[in-house]
Amino acid sequence: MRELKKDTRPRPESFLDLIRREGRGNLKIFLGFAPGVGKTYRMLQEAHQLKQKGVDVVVGIVDTHGRNDTEILLEGLAQIPPRKVNYKGHELFDMDMDAVLVLLPELVLIDELAHTNAPGGHNAKRWQDVEECLAMGINVMTTMNVQHIDSLNDDIARTTKVRVTETVPDRFLDTLADEIVDVDLPVDELLTRLEEGKIYPRERIATALHNFFQLRKLTALRELSLREVAKSVGAKAAKREATLPEGSRGEVPKERVLVAVSSNSKNASSLIRKGARLAGELNTDWDVVSVESSRDNERTRTIEESQRLNDNMDLARSLGAKAVRLKGEIVPHSILDYARENRIGKIVVGKTWHPWYKRLFKDDIMNHILRESGSIDVYVVTSENPKKFHLRS
Repeated sequence: MRELKKDTRPRPESFLDLIRREGRGNLKIFLGFAPGVGKTYRMLQEAHQLKQKGVDVVVGIVDTHGRNDTEILLEGLAQIPPRKVNYKGHELFDMDMDAVLVLLPELVLIDELAHTNAPGGHNAKRWQDVEECLAMGINVMTTMNVQHIDSLNDDIARTTKVRVTETVPDRFLDTLADEIVDVDLPVDELLTRLEEGKIYPRERIATALHNFFQLRKLTALRELSLREVAKSVGAKAAKREATLPEGSRGEVPKERVLVAVSSNSKNASSLIRKGARLAGELNTDWDVVSVESSRDNERTRTIEESQRLNDNMDLARSLGAKAVRLKGEIVPHSILDYARENRIGKIVVGKTWHPWYKRLFKDDIMNHILRESGSIDVYVVTSENPKKFHLRS
């Protein structure tokens, strides 16, 4: 695998220039592929460099996980005392968002973007705290691992056999982040750090090696992290191009991606995430379309089906899609008509499993779209039996 060269890392001065601009706060994300690669350490190193340049740096929340090298780097930086919460017999420590907003620092460090806040806080999620800071003009540096990106949730579960429950909306990497740093480390070096007790206490090492810290899983996650940074660079280049005069832009507008979902599909959330990944890789816009017919509408659906459809449309919007509800009696015709009228170049559909004797007589939506799609590319995602995953926050 290609190694990142050290001299390609963004210099602190580049983010310093962003900090000194007025208006919305700027966001820098230190992205890694696993615990222990050095995200928080790198963030604290840069915080010291920016402080030396005269930036008002404050630590909102940093979890050192008992790592001595990281704890040493906290020395010399102003820290906001954590908010203490007693919850079910446990004392929890969390960022005091109210204190951050009162202080209004030039730059605040907020570790672990995907974290769920303790009860009674300003916001339910830490990424909501970050959004609020940015809106108030506060610059933010934060950390996260690639497995917490929302649209990757299904892919990560298949790769690691762990279902991540704390996720971050894709917009943080696609649009909100002004700079993303890939904190990379060869997998063998990471495993050495783990075995030396530099990531977890000794009593947790054997369990970590047996579960998450396996060579195959870490290699796949590392590749995903590198791809995310590359995708972000492409997306920002496309965003810059969109601000240019029309004569300076590419002549051919990009084709959109369409994801077709139905109210009774239990695989729709997976389709939507696939569509988000495809649109992100192509740096294009995308739509999630559901068609209402006389056989499938608010009156004929069960409460569960209606709720599932609403949840999936909310998921689509949160991932950056345009959520569209159409009406039509022949569902595939409605989807294809919409595709042709809205510059759709790729359609993502689900393939539902049916017994062979039903397949003999059933012309489902997927086959109909495949048959009549013409020049539009069709991506078929097979529905599999649900697998059991361990939950991981």
